[in-house]
Amino acid sequence: MIELDKKAIGERTKEEAIRVYGKINALPKAIGMGYQTFHTTYIKGKSLPGAKILAKYHQEGLNIIYILFGDQLEFKVSENSTEYSSLQEQNNKLKNKVAELENKLKQISKISI
Repeated sequence: MIELDKKAIGERTKEEAIRVYGKINALPKAIGMGYQTFHTTYIKGKSLPGAKILAKYHQEGLNIIYILFGDQLEFKVSENSTEYSSLQEQNNKLKNKVAELENKLKQISKISI
């Protein structure tokens, strides 16, 4: 079970606000809150944001998955799944493209100017 740390969520909310707006005080205004209430409640970690606040964050372009969980989420894909097959196929295409580009680079480097 993933534990939700109010202070860490507050810190990540601050990071996302700065990423989206360039400054923290633009977010509360955008979601219709006063700065002081927003800062005390969500940035300092007094409370967790509820569904309505998270929906507003999302509408404003904040990454709510990152805000809630940080980098601790691991996505596991079963080797028998269609997602795994698709990822393998994409990976193989990328490997082939890299090899193709490396060969072209070798050919270009052989040309003398």
